Amino acid sequence: MNANPVDLAETLGTSGVPVLEFKRTAKREGKRGDAVGNAVNEGAPERGDDRHRIATLRNYRSLMPLAHDARKPMFDLKAADGARGTTQKYVQTCYREFRGLAEGVLARTEGLARS
Repeated sequence: MNANPVDLAETLGTSGVPVLEFKRTAKREGKRGDAVGNAVNEGAPERGDDRHRIATLRNYRSLMPLAHDARKPMFDLKAADGARGTTQKYVQTCYREFRGLAEGVLARTEGLARS
């Protein structure tokens, strides 16, 4: 079923400010919809072709609430912060990925300083 979300919201009786805002957004997106649709359909750039990519990071959704509560970076969580078992392995993976990102940025900035 491909119902228009605006029509569906009005049919369900949930009209109001959120629906009006959605209409404005839908109208704005409609003006550039072809460009957005083409960009989405292109897919991800090929690995070898993307020389500007520094790193690819995962979405650490499960670590974010722990990091907020502990007031620490996600890659510095300990068991006392609630990162136990498999979550601690995830923290270690997060650390490795962010370290790779930091080293990539450092290598690029050092290359610029020499130029």
